[in-house]
Amino acid sequence: MDLNILAPDGTIEETISGTYTLNGSTLTYTTVEEGDTIAITLTLMAGTGGTGGTGGTAGTGGAGGAGGLATVSGVLTLGVDDGGGGSGGGTPVAGATVRVLGTSASTTTGASGAFELMVPAGPIFLAADASDTYYGSVDRLIVPTAGLVVEEFDVVPITEINMITDFFEQTADFTRGIVGLEFVGASAQGGETATLSETAGFTFGFEQTMEGQDCSETPVETSVLPGSDCDDDFDRNLIFVNVPTTDSLEITPAGGGVSDCALLHDVPYPVIAKTVTYAEVVCTPTP
Repeated sequence: MDLNILAPDGTIEETISGTYTLNGSTLTYTTVEEGDTIAITLTLMAGTGGTGGTGGTAGTGGAGGAGGLATVSGVLTLGVDDGGGGSGGGTPVAGATVRVLGTSASTTTGASGAFELMVPAGPIFLAADASDTYYGSVDRLIVPTAGLVVEEFDVVPITEINMITDFFEQTADFTRGIVGLEFVGASAQGGETATLSETAGFTFGFEQTMEGQDCSETPVETSVLPGSDCDDDFDRNLIFVNVPTTDSLEITPAGGGVSDCALLHDVPYPVIAKTVTYAEVVCTPTP
């Protein structure tokens, strides 16, 4: 992370590189110059820092800090894969790396799985790195200037991935990634689909059937979203497995003649090896 030292006229007088740690509202910036370690402690002030942040430079330099930075926090858990964002409320994952793609913002989860990062306010890709026992995850988030508490951020056990691939007599390629499309709530009718700018090894969906008052999910190898006998609270998912890694995957939902569909965040998505990238799709039924 670079720290810009400003002259009285607002021009950049010096730029130094280093790392930061956040403790409450105190930001400690550490750099090494000529063998000496220098620590600069800043107190982040809310609200009035915006005027110094023109061009993004003053936001990292003290009083202007709150103009472009916000806090993201949450708990990383080991969730059971449901095809779209995990189950939530699973076992906390300690010692995992959580980072913001495209920035130097990174941290390690504590014993309770908790993490906290100072990030640029606005849209980000929040990522948890993979390990020997679980797939990592990537989520698209919009961070307000007041900060964001992430309610659900999971990694998927490799055992769950293997159960799915074995079911379809396939094999997970750890050098490639997985893309999970979640068609939210009542927005999809069944029959919708999506295409990717990269070719997946195989695609499956969750077909949901009624068993008394409960819904059970059965994976079906298909590129078309299955229908459902469940109520509107159940999401429907298409999962693309063994997708080549890329920084700019294009995802194009299609309504299949029954809906008009679009990504909730219509941007290129990253695909990372041994990682599940999640994206949400919202559809409007065709009259």
